[in-house]
Amino acid sequence: MVAAEVARELGLPLGIAPAAKVGAPGNPEFAIGAVAADGEVVPNPSAGYRPEDVRRYSGPAHAKIERVLSRFGGIPDVEERTVIVVDDGLATGLTATVAVDWLKRLGAKRVVLAIPVSSISALAALQRHADEVVSLDTPVGFYAVG
Repeated sequence: MVAAEVARELGLPLGIAPAAKVGAPGNPEFAIGAVAADGEVVPNPSAGYRPEDVRRYSGPAHAKIERVLSRFGGIPDVEERTVIVVDDGLATGLTATVAVDWLKRLGAKRVVLAIPVSSISALAALQRHADEVVSLDTPVGFYAVG
């Protein structure tokens, strides 16, 4: 919903950049990795899982991305365009990272990430991936988006 409002306010087209969390076995809310729309699986380095284990548990994330792509019209044309990625907030920033990197692989000229709230560590990590990151708030002790 946040992205739709941003697109409406700026008079820009709305597209999707799906990414999905790979949850830990027995604790699906704990991100052991993330999957990009092109299928790339990226392990969460602080989760302690081997890359092959993250890939093994990534089936539900792949299925979620396929559902989103088929429901919302497939892969957007971003080649040589500036793209604004809007997320509802960043705890670890892992899914936003894989989405930003995927858009760059698709040929986006510039990727801007806009979020209402972010953890300090996620903000720092995303600044190494996106060309620009705008976060309205980075509260101390922020660990989850809910």
